[in-house]
Amino acid sequence: GQTGSGKTYLSRAMLGFYYGRRQVFVIDSKHDPAWGNVVGARYLKTLEKVERTRFPRDPIVIWRPSGIEANDASNFDAFFSWVYARGNTCLVLDEVSSLVQSAQSYGPGFADIVQRGRVRGITVFYGTQRPAYVPRIIYSESQRFFVSYVSDRRDRETIAAFTNPAIAAEVPDNYGFWYYRTKGRKAQYFSGLDLT
Repeated sequence: GQTGSGKTYLSRAMLGFYYGRRQVFVIDSKHDPAWGNVVGARYLKTLEKVERTRFPRDPIVIWRPSGIEANDASNFDAFFSWVYARGNTCLVLDEVSSLVQSAQSYGPGFADIVQRGRVRGITVFYGTQRPAYVPRIIYSESQRFFVSYVSDRRDRETIAAFTNPAIAAEVPDNYGFWYYRTKGRKAQYFSGLDLT
């Protein structure tokens, strides 16, 4: 979904299920104000400090990398390898396309959490504004999709190719979304008005 379409709000709401059960890591590479003031969160700038956190002392860690660390895909892949090794973790990747080199090039740590993370107790929420730039392994391994307002036709078609052709249609209002679950293979649209 585009900026302001509700991706972060939805992620924050769904994290309530994991709070207190698993350590939650949010990679906020955009330093999004929507991730500010999360109750109980610890805000960190370096991977070194992130890797020193412990559960349950640090239930939510929001990593806001900056400088060289924020522009080095191998740094993020080291984090993904660390998460995979420890298991039992919930991840929120707020703009996944900024955490890998490209849709075709990503490291082994990223591949591990996407392809085999479930067996290690890892749950991942992926958010993006440009679905066409996201590694395809995410689409083939994901169980649920929430598709908010996406104006670019290529982005909608990318998602629809892995889910349901109906998702290629535009979202009629800026606050609605398509919901698709791989188990039932049905796409269902919810208007922003249906969320109350």
